[in-house]
Amino acid sequence: MNIFYNGHFNRELKRGTVEQIDTNRKLYKKYFPDAGARVYEENRRNCGAPTILMASWEFILFAKKKILKDNWSPDVVVGHAKKIHSIPFLARKPYITGLITMI
Repeated sequence: MNIFYNGHFNRELKRGTVEQIDTNRKLYKKYFPDAGARVYEENRRNCGAPTILMASWEFILFAKKKILKDNWSPDVVVGHAKKIHSIPFLARKPYITGLITMI
C-alpha cells in the first residue's frame, strides 16, 4: 500500500525547485532535495501560534515581582491587572488559571 499521495510529491517538488541561470544567462528550474528540506524545516519553525508566555512576558515579570517580593497572591495580581486597563504589556486578558499554570 502506498502511504504517499500525489499532493505529497507536488509539495516537495514545489519546495525543492529553484531557479538557476545557465551559461547563456537563461533561467531554468531544477529540483534540489536539500533545498526542499531546508524550506520544509524553515516552514516548520515558523508555523503555529505564538506562545502566550512570550506575548505576555512583561506581565509575567510583573506577577513574579508582586508574588515574591510583595507577597501578593496570584488572585490579587490578576485582579489588579484586570482593574487597571491601561497596562500596556498585556497581550490578552489575564486569568488566574493561566497564571497559576505558569507558576
